[in-house]
Amino acid sequence: MEKMKRPTAANLRRIHRKGRGDAVNEEKDAVIIAVFGSKGGAGKTTVAVNVATVLAQKGKRTALLDFDLQFGDASIFLDLENKHGISELVQEGSITKEIVRSYLSLHKTGLSLLPSSERPEYAEMVQSSHGERIISGIAKGYDFVFIDLSTQMNDLSLMALEKADKILHVINPDISTLRNAKKTHELMKALKLDHKIQVVLNKENSSTITAKEIAGLMNIKFLAKIPVEGKHAVASLNRGIPVVINVPRCPMSKKLIDLATKIGEGNYGSTGEA
Repeated sequence: MEKMKRPTAANLRRIHRKGRGDAVNEEKDAVIIAVFGSKGGAGKTTVAVNVATVLAQKGKRTALLDFDLQFGDASIFLDLENKHGISELVQEGSITKEIVRSYLSLHKTGLSLLPSSERPEYAEMVQSSHGERIISGIAKGYDFVFIDLSTQMNDLSLMALEKADKILHVINPDISTLRNAKKTHELMKALKLDHKIQVVLNKENSSTITAKEIAGLMNIKFLAKIPVEGKHAVASLNRGIPVVINVPRCPMSKKLIDLATKIGEGNYGSTGEA
């Protein structure tokens, strides 16, 4: 069984060249949005699931790919089965549009989900070339395709970041997460992918470090700032219902809905708030 490889120097150079515009982007219907966190627990899956859910509710053709192959749990957030996911899909051999779509699970909102692997050890079977064919097979026919990535910067993640039109980088207001986030931004800048990054500050009200201080420290602007609502978030997860459906009027849900509306309208301006 071939293990997923770490990013090679050749792959990093290839992405660097494409970031400069040396390659022509494939024509595609969907806006591809990669959702990434520099540290586990940042809330990237919460953001990906809820924003994708809102867009599906608004009538947008929306799909979510769970590329967190070992420990992805998007299916739990949506109360969908995870028996046949990406690892099983790649064992089909030929990854065609028809085969990819046959593995999608449909949520009642209309959101399509391609789950991660049910068994973590199967993640080793999935290579970046598989992921690229999966994205190509699903991009046409959808308005938005969200990719929930692992926190590991491996070849699969780098490929998805390269393919994405926008990257939602989900961070938290704590020193450890911010340290990793700064390293990530430096890497994205080196790869000429930094122009794609949109920063989402999750759990905004969970620290004494303010959004203004973070913005100044990292020289960034926020696309959205999401307050933490531990009680509602945990209750929604345990029920397998996105918080934007379970408690739509709580502050957390309102901010997630606002973020989805921005993305749906192609509005990637900052919040404009301190």
